[in-house]
Amino acid sequence: GVAAVAEASYMVVSKTASLTTVAAASDDLIPADPTVAALTAAIEAREEPIRQQVVGNTPVKLGGPTDNIWQDVRLGELNLGRALSDSYRFATGADIAAENAGGIRAQIPAGQISKGQVIDVLPFGNYLVTKAVSGADIKKMLETSIEIGINNQIANNKNDNSWPGNSGSYLQWSGITAAYDLTKPAGQRVYSAKVGAADLDPNRLYTI
Repeated sequence: GVAAVAEASYMVVSKTASLTTVAAASDDLIPADPTVAALTAAIEAREEPIRQQVVGNTPVKLGGPTDNIWQDVRLGELNLGRALSDSYRFATGADIAAENAGGIRAQIPAGQISKGQVIDVLPFGNYLVTKAVSGADIKKMLETSIEIGINNQIANNKNDNSWPGNSGSYLQWSGITAAYDLTKPAGQRVYSAKVGAADLDPNRLYTI
């Protein structure tokens, strides 16, 4: 014969929920898994000599005007953003280079620069990629970055944590300079852009 088996059903009798802040999420409240903790400690010990390797030095702090790099890198051009995008351009031979603000996660104090500090600044393991992009599209990139920067500044002035979702898409540039008028409508603010000493040609393909 064939037996009919009813599927089990469940009902939630009661539930509770609470929010735990990062500050309150201590090891006492949320104990670390011993296996994961041991593995993490072993990896950190193995990597520490690599992180301590000196790869350069800087006579000035590479970062923003405050200690809040998340904020500073979204509000304007920084020497750290320029150093990073310059290094990309030099490494690839591109005409122009850019780094998005969201990819820059730490500052570097004046003095020797360790490999660990570089990793802290750029922790995501991204790859350098070059593309041929028209001057017209590069101008659109400039316009978009300016618009994002304006919205970021508005959010910063409001001081209510209302930063736009694309705040990290603000760009830090190398190889290009631009002049713009913030009184103009979005998409029409850039009135001059130069790659090196030459005007940005909307019909030319640039390596970026």
